[in-house]
Amino acid sequence: MSEQRQKQPAHVTGFILIAVFCVGVALFLWAMPTDNPDFVLWGQIFLGFTALFSLAAAIYGWFRPVEHGTDVEVSGDH
Repeated sequence: MSEQRQKQPAHVTGFILIAVFCVGVALFLWAMPTDNPDFVLWGQIFLGFTALFSLAAAIYGWFRPVEHGTDVEVSGDH
């Protein structure tokens, strides 16, 4: 008997990874020890990208149903 597991769509995982990268860049730019306001501006831009990709992952995950089953059952490449 095979175990049933949920398969997260690849696009959702990609959106989440991009959002994590963007928040990392934003925090790095805000932590820069400088008086240059451009770093703060770019930090806010990357934080906006984080919100955008997080929203995209949430919307895509909401409207696309979660697939159940083994890799062979879910892939459909028979």
